[in-house]
Amino acid sequence: MRSGAACPAAVKDEARGMTVPSSPPLRILQVFEPPDGGLPTHVADLTVALVRRGHHVIVAGAAGSPFRERIEGAGVVFEPLPLVRGIGSPRTEAHAVREMWRLLDRTPCDVVHVHGQKAGLSGRVVALARSRPVVYTPHGLHYHTQLRRPRPSARLRFRATLAAERWLCRRSAAVVAVSRDEQETVLRDRLIAAERCHLIYNGVGVDTSRAPDPRLCAFRAGAPLVGFVGRLGWEKGILVLLDALELLARRGTPVRCAIVGNGPLFAQVRQRVGEAPLSDTTLLLPYEGGMEPYLRAIDALVLPSFYEGMPLAILAAMALGVPAIASRVNGVPEAIEDRCTGLLVPAGDVESLATVLARANADPRMLSSMGAAARHASRRFGVATMVDAVERLYRSVLAHPTGARPGGVSPAPPPGALSDQEAVSACRRDQ
Repeated sequence: MRSGAACPAAVKDEARGMTVPSSPPLRILQVFEPPDGGLPTHVADLTVALVRRGHHVIVAGAAGSPFRERIEGAGVVFEPLPLVRGIGSPRTEAHAVREMWRLLDRTPCDVVHVHGQKAGLSGRVVALARSRPVVYTPHGLHYHTQLRRPRPSARLRFRATLAAERWLCRRSAAVVAVSRDEQETVLRDRLIAAERCHLIYNGVGVDTSRAPDPRLCAFRAGAPLVGFVGRLGWEKGILVLLDALELLARRGTPVRCAIVGNGPLFAQVRQRVGEAPLSDTTLLLPYEGGMEPYLRAIDALVLPSFYEGMPLAILAAMALGVPAIASRVNGVPEAIEDRCTGLLVPAGDVESLATVLARANADPRMLSSMGAAARHASRRFGVATMVDAVERLYRSVLAHPTGARPGGVSPAPPPGALSDQEAVSACRRDQ
């Protein structure tokens, strides 16, 4: 089991009780979809921090979101909305728009901040119709995924969703990109003017007081343990991971792996994990809230996604000193320095992933060294730094209701944090 060394104090303080008074307070409506995963974790962290700074925040999302309890526990009103993942029936979509309209009728707010594709669609349509300033954080530009889906209408869907994004983004007050890759894509695809596209990295706080999950600790059986913590959907590469684990098992070099998550592929994953050759070396658990117990029980996080924004699971793992094995996609290389703070592989490449998993399994010392470097590098992704930038953006939007605004920039590391080069150098000295 990992030692679970403490996260830097600055990271812990940012997420767990720092109160920074702000005046005058703002009235903010946060709208999000999907109900679980990294995106609502980000919304909950942002909301709690804004409330501690004296702002009035209301959050709207799917009624069944597991994050509702945490949000309401912070004294924040949670408004359920009938938002469904993907494109629903015309009646379902119209119902969501009507409920969003009614919400704005009864909710005085200075700015509406929408998160994710579905909330970004209905939320922006209604906010723009009601002349409310709207900020959009896509958390991954999902219209590009249309071309990855094997269906005859893929190109038509891509063009339609790209056109919709352009129309909505150009009428939004600002777009927040969570990685430089995402910002460059927004500008390349001409979604919005450069001065209104703001780069604000996700911030993450971890609770180092939470003990490692005892089920994962028991499953280790004295061997290294890698783990997947995330949504069980095709986009996260979970089937690629299973293929790589099966390949290693059939070669006689099995790797023990814990898979923790919920999602549309849960039943399929459960069936494969329950059969040879994975049944003895792979454990499947539903995600029950809070990444820390799962991450503290593993030696490396595995996230072989086909696309990402800036995944919070990787940032949380880094803050806890757990290196990540992940696909080299979108914003991931901006967080992980390959062969220093983690290992990067091509998306969808089963052979490459199997090779890296075997290497990690055979070299626990390498994982420990990478984990130490990852903990240092994680200081760039603090919650306070993120909230500072978002709060400045809200005030800028309200101060400039029309016209250009200064574009966002990558937040500087906090005092005392290692630069990327210093972290790389420290890692290589240890190897």
